[in-house]
Amino acid sequence: MVQDRTLKYSEMKNAKFYHYPLLLLIAVFLNSCSFKPQKEVYIKPVPPIAPEKWQEIQEDLWSASCLARSEAVAYTQQAMTEWMGRVREKTDSEFIPWYTSYWAQQWIGFKVGWYKMSRDEDEPSIEEYLVEYIREEYYELVLEPVNEISNPQQITEQAAALYISLLAEQLQRLPAMHRVSVRSLRKKLEPITLVSISASGQKGLSLSLLLERNNLNGMPAYDALLTHADSVATRENSSPGRDNLQIVVDDTVARMVADLSLRAGGAAASMVLGPSLGLIFSAGITAFSISSHEQEKPEIERQLRQALEAGLKSLWQRLMEDPVLGVLLPINHMSSQIEILLFPIQATETQ
Repeated sequence: MVQDRTLKYSEMKNAKFYHYPLLLLIAVFLNSCSFKPQKEVYIKPVPPIAPEKWQEIQEDLWSASCLARSEAVAYTQQAMTEWMGRVREKTDSEFIPWYTSYWAQQWIGFKVGWYKMSRDEDEPSIEEYLVEYIREEYYELVLEPVNEISNPQQITEQAAALYISLLAEQLQRLPAMHRVSVRSLRKKLEPITLVSISASGQKGLSLSLLLERNNLNGMPAYDALLTHADSVATRENSSPGRDNLQIVVDDTVARMVADLSLRAGGAAASMVLGPSLGLIFSAGITAFSISSHEQEKPEIERQLRQALEAGLKSLWQRLMEDPVLGVLLPINHMSSQIEILLFPIQATETQ
């Protein structure tokens, strides 16, 4: 009897064990049925802009670029006029009095004499050497202190930032004005590269960025554009050209070389004859040179002013009117990109 009960219990236990996998499958099935199937993610397609509507947007966008450029150019004109005014003022108050002074002429004469005696054949000529020296002095006496207040590179960056800000302001109004979605307009603007200069292998900047932001600060391509403008300004040195200073230098060298033997002799005597005799000998030359310098000074100043005025006019034209070397380089680059890529057919026909 006991054995029969034990046998039945063992059979029931084994039967339950074999039913576990079936029960597990049923539970998993019922549990899966309780979950709703996930919906597929549906991305609404970007509605296309009708050709007629896009033509209207093109015209408004081009007008916005022209307006932004006009405002930025006007700002640049005013800022550069103020900068040039300070340059002229510093030229009159610092550089011209320095160059035409007796002791400056004596020092220049000494440098010319020393360079003439020690110059090798493959080194620059006396005139070239003196031009570079005068340009360095002009930078230290005039441009360096003026540029601490403002300088062409700062004006370039500020004008470019103004152009971008005004363009972005107008651009962000276009979707509401023309009743198109921002996504649709962005898709149209993405192929238009506002800044094509790349940095570190990265692509340029699309005009579509201005739909969400009012500046491009920190963007590598934009920084590369400003750096390119800065390198141009550095090469030009923002100073009167060598050709204009050459007139003054030629006259200066001609006067100094005429009595170079006397000047060099005085310098040599002060070293060879000793302090007492050397000072007496040099004093005679100095007394003679002071009187002659006072007679020559008006002519020196006249030639210097004439040369510097021509040089500053040339500098103004280079900075304001040259589309490649001037302060408007970033603005010209961005507005040209919009024109060429916004109206590719018209741009091709005009080329």
